[in-house]
Amino acid sequence: MNENYETEAQSKPSIQTKQDAQRVQEQLLEKKTQIIEDAPKLSLSIKNAPFYLGVLFEQDGTPKGDFTVTDRFKRKVAVAFKHPHRKSTTGEMYFGELTDGNLYNTAPNEYLIQATPTFLTDEELDYLRSHRKLTKIIGNTEIEFVPPMLQRNDYPARVEKYMEIVGESRAKVQELTGIIQEIEKLKPRLPMGTYEVMIGQSEEVEEKHDKPGFPNR
Repeated sequence: MNENYETEAQSKPSIQTKQDAQRVQEQLLEKKTQIIEDAPKLSLSIKNAPFYLGVLFEQDGTPKGDFTVTDRFKRKVAVAFKHPHRKSTTGEMYFGELTDGNLYNTAPNEYLIQATPTFLTDEELDYLRSHRKLTKIIGNTEIEFVPPMLQRNDYPARVEKYMEIVGESRAKVQELTGIIQEIEKLKPRLPMGTYEVMIGQSEEVEEKHDKPGFPNR
């Protein structure tokens, strides 16, 4: 990312108003989302998942952290939230059912997430490959991730392959994130766009925004 981006943005007609900046950000966010969707996938199983669903997900199953989830597990999380419980011995809140599958990460009751290119650092990936487990702090809570049950035998090789091919996607995501953040810093110094009010024969008022161009990215 060019450090002079803000100066360049102000000198070009592409970003002249707050509305222009917002539209460019939305375009870049769409590209970032697409890169994440197309990026190599690495699945991780959440150890003792029922106790941590509230930390990791919204009520509808949308992830709170820098990771994604398949539609299947998004629905599974949403269903689990409809069944809250407290563990009788400790008073801990959990969602869904406590079974051997959840406690020991065996099918069919495990919950899986997918790492985005920026979810795990190189050091964390290397540790995961060597130790077959990894603890991350998410929402001020330590959560342990382990290999999915069906991938346990070849998981170190899967992680190694992922490490080899995720670099390009990671760089693109980081670059777009940086640009979006710089535009956000720029927005307070930009004027609001002008509006043209047109009154038709039916006396209906229609507001049309005067749209300067913005860059093709």
